Amino acid sequence: MRDDAEALSRVAIFYYEQNLNQQEIARRMGVSAMTVSRLLERARKHEIVEITIRAPFATVPHLEAGLVERYAVRRAVVLSNPLDRPLPALVAQAAAFYLETHLKDDQVLGIAGGRTVAGIVGALHQSRLDGLHVVQLMGGMGTFAYINPHTILQMACERLRARGTYFDAPAYARNAGLARTLTRDVVHGSALADLWRRCDIAVLGIGNASHTGLYVESGFVSAAEIDAICAAGGIGDLLGRYFTGDGRFLDVSANRRAMAMPIADLRRVPIVLSAAWGRERLPAIRGALRTGCVSVLVTDDETATSLLSADREASE
Repeated sequence: MRDDAEALSRVAIFYYEQNLNQQEIARRMGVSAMTVSRLLERARKHEIVEITIRAPFATVPHLEAGLVERYAVRRAVVLSNPLDRPLPALVAQAAAFYLETHLKDDQVLGIAGGRTVAGIVGALHQSRLDGLHVVQLMGGMGTFAYINPHTILQMACERLRARGTYFDAPAYARNAGLARTLTRDVVHGSALADLWRRCDIAVLGIGNASHTGLYVESGFVSAAEIDAICAAGGIGDLLGRYFTGDGRFLDVSANRRAMAMPIADLRRVPIVLSAAWGRERLPAIRGALRTGCVSVLVTDDETATSLLSADREASE
């Protein structure tokens, strides 16, 4: 049988419009199922068939392209903010959708803590991937049950029917010496350290450096420490480690006490997914993008426009 446009069109119509399977098409056309598979592939290659996937969220492509170019991230998902849907829920659902469409069998998924990560994991659909392992990226936060990394890890394992590995440590040690001891005893040479190094996708939030920040509210970082962090130019945190507006991690006591995946390991993770929005968080988002740690950002159109405008104004 000739591999011509007519044959390609026939097999495409049978498969995509008439919903025949490949065995039925093979019988109808008098060829093998392997030939049908080859014809379908050629039909796509020669654009006889064009497959369009409609995402469940309205996005703004020119703002996505702008963020990718400006901040050298792998992907930006910029949502067109409808007035009839709460923005936090919309962003969480879009981030969960991105995560679901990129998870694969036998991967390692890293989970942090906080309201944003809890929202993303809570928006995941029930599914199963063979060999998926979920690992906690930072220590626990005790009384903040819903946004505690321990709780979020358990929820992720239930939603994805995956194995999980906890990090049995607090978000911050009492001092830097104890942090080194806990890291040596709990992390070095452990399965946890190996999972961190093999992590394929990490999901984390972007925090503000302020007196209303999560770690200050939870009592892990003192008011005096956050004052010192802000005085040194700190504007936000990733995994409990504070950074400046130009993306530099500070050498401050809170960062030395933080119990979390090392930043060097985080930078090696192929996909680091974060979701953030809001005018009050703009400096922290911009700084986080400049750390080189975040590779996928989910946000809304107003925040994206402000990120691009603010960065342009700062460079002028």
